[in-house]
Amino acid sequence: MLRTLARARNFTAVAAALVAAFVCAAPTAGWSAAGSADPQVAVYPPNANPYGRSLGEWTASWWQWAFSMPVTANPLMETGDCATGQAGPVWFLGGSFVNATTTRACTIPAGRAILLPVLNSECSTVEPDPFHGENEAELRACAASFIDATSGMFATIDGQPVRNLANYRTQSPLFDFSAPDNSVLGPGPVSGQSVSDGVWVFLPPLSAGNHTIHFGGVLILFGNLTLDVTYNITVQPGGRGRGQVAGGGGQPMIESTTWGLLKSIYR
Repeated sequence: MLRTLARARNFTAVAAALVAAFVCAAPTAGWSAAGSADPQVAVYPPNANPYGRSLGEWTASWWQWAFSMPVTANPLMETGDCATGQAGPVWFLGGSFVNATTTRACTIPAGRAILLPVLNSECSTVEPDPFHGENEAELRACAASFIDATSGMFATIDGQPVRNLANYRTQSPLFDFSAPDNSVLGPGPVSGQSVSDGVWVFLPPLSAGNHTIHFGGVLILFGNLTLDVTYNITVQPGGRGRGQVAGGGGQPMIESTTWGLLKSIYR
């Protein structure tokens, strides 16, 4: 979560800019103060089961959401607003498959929890190496290899840090997915199985009004690429979600190759 742009021909340039693509109901019992002294920085702990599902199961749903849209209408490709594909009590946010530095404005209906990956990765049965696995064990090892080589992860909610982020690392169960033609996985339609690994922040619904979520980190295996994502969020009672994206200083940073671009050279 990140996955696709124009095809890259130089693996070194692409690898140096990998971006793991990174992404809602009334709060349930079990949220914590994020290991912080500030009681307002509330996140669900890794062992919680918000809305009857584990964190790992929710991360699988995040990837199914990311795979379900064509690149021409996908918020992680900067071609769709943050409301695209959203349904149910949990709202998925994420990094970018296009830009290393991204700022988004996003309106979210009140009462939605928010799930987002600080850094994440996945491997599947349909992608070529180095993102390929033939069975669940291979997929788990593959996905973990990208997250094992990370550093400098951070996440703040309204300026308050989410502490002890390593505690929020989780792998998904083995999950099935389907992707349309021209998805982040390339030509299709295609279906397969995948496993995700990553560090995730799962927020109970935020209060109505304006909020800022800032997160990112460094992918060591790919030239120490630094991901930096900011969401300026408006929680709107009774409203419909919507949003817009700016890369860096408001201009698309197409030269910043990412997870999608890295994936594309193996297709």
